[in-house]
Amino acid sequence: MNNQKQKPDKKVIILGNIGVGKSCLINRYMNETFSENNTGTIGSCYFLKQWGKKNIAVWDTGGQEMYNALTNFYCRYAHAVILCYFLNDRSSFEAIDTKLVPLLSSVSENCLIVLAGTKLDLLNTSTVNNSNQRAVLPEEARAKSLELTQRFNSPVHPKGKLPVFETSAKENIQVHELFEFVFDILVHETCSQLEPDTPNKTVTLEVSHSNKFKRKFERKCC
Repeated sequence: MNNQKQKPDKKVIILGNIGVGKSCLINRYMNETFSENNTGTIGSCYFLKQWGKKNIAVWDTGGQEMYNALTNFYCRYAHAVILCYFLNDRSSFEAIDTKLVPLLSSVSENCLIVLAGTKLDLLNTSTVNNSNQRAVLPEEARAKSLELTQRFNSPVHPKGKLPVFETSAKENIQVHELFEFVFDILVHETCSQLEPDTPNKTVTLEVSHSNKFKRKFERKCC
């Protein structure tokens, strides 16, 4: 079988402000890599992964305001959305309501909504202006998650896990747990048919870029 011709059964979109670390999360999970000088995504690109017997397309989208219309297009019929924000940047968390949620008007019914705080490794590290102090409390993220779950009638995890994660792509904290949480819900029926002691494995089937032009942003992501 030619894997390059596989088509996705499910669609996952990652959204967040520019430089919030969307690409870093994907690269850490897909390729087990991290770069301090990761390039920002212009437009969007996707990675096709196999989870159980299902193929899942994970879309990485640009965070620039000028690409909002394009991002809204790529959100169409998404089965799951990962909303990213900086743990040390209050405005990126507030952007969930002001910028990101308005893009979700065309997602699939009962779309799974997951929150991912990024740059956990930077919290409370010493800086001249104390810019790395926590700006979003865990209970705030949980409350926002509950609100969005009810609003979109999101499915729940089979083991009752909450759809909120505090991650660090740099130190590889909660990255695998984040994606596998999403995959477990999207293909729960398939996963339940696997042998109990056989771990789920993912393999990269395809990487597709909708825009080949990339540039480096001044703000590093992790």
